Amino acid sequence: LHVLDSNATDAARGIEVKKDQELDRTKEESLKKAIVQLQNELETIVDKNEKNQERCTSRLLILENELKSGNEEQRRLNNGIAALQGKLKTTTENYENTSVCNIELQNEIALEKSERDR
Repeated sequence: LHVLDSNATDAARGIEVKKDQELDRTKEESLKKAIVQLQNELETIVDKNEKNQERCTSRLLILENELKSGNEEQRRLNNGIAALQGKLKTTTENYENTSVCNIELQNEIALEKSERDR
């Protein structure tokens, strides 16, 4: 009877060991599936991140070119303004010289007229 009890106990232990092994296998498979799923999610995130980085880099290059063009346009405008300021200065000097000449001529005419009137 003791041998039968021992055999039954061993069989029960064997069943428990098999159950534990099956449970361990199930847990391991679940963990492997979870790891694969996480790896897939990570790859998706990395792909999206790379695409976003490419778009950002492209946009940055566009903005840098726009800034460069804007700076070049600003330089052209500044040069145009400087040229117009130079022309304005020349025109103003010419006007002032003409005004001085007109005053001198008017004075000469007035002087000649007053000499004739005497």
